[in-house]
Amino acid sequence: MLKVVAAQPTTPDMVGMMHDVACGETSLAAILGVSPEVGEQLVEQALGLAEAGRLEEAEALLTQLALVEAQSPLLPMLLGTVRAEQGAFEAAAAAYDEALERHVRSAGHARFENEVRLLRARAHMAMGQREEAQVDLLLASVGPDAEISRGAQALLTGMARIDR
Repeated sequence: MLKVVAAQPTTPDMVGMMHDVACGETSLAAILGVSPEVGEQLVEQALGLAEAGRLEEAEALLTQLALVEAQSPLLPMLLGTVRAEQGAFEAAAAAYDEALERHVRSAGHARFENEVRLLRARAHMAMGQREEAQVDLLLASVGPDAEISRGAQALLTGMARIDR
């Protein structure tokens, strides 16, 4: 089993390495000293843990990976999904916020943004934050991906029925 242990930058080399990660100049694979395939395997391991119901372990691994791979919007999105599965909706929404911030910095695709908005809307709904959920659902409903748009529209319709 592969594990990532959070390192405290205690040497000048480690401080420099952490600076490079924070600035997006180093990838997960580079910081761990492994090939990109191993970095992908760590993400797959986290997903496997989540699918096996080992959510705390998946969350711990994804948290560490998200810290190391500071530019990736995918890792906080996955972390948010695991936290939502745990019922930690506030933490899930915070992870989705981080995913959206990273997405904007990386000039990513609209489909990803709308998917994260749909996930964040569900977290807001679970916390009873209807207005926040509606904003995300409205934005996701006009996105380029038909499946995500339909999902957002269905949730908006359901919310409107409840309001009647």
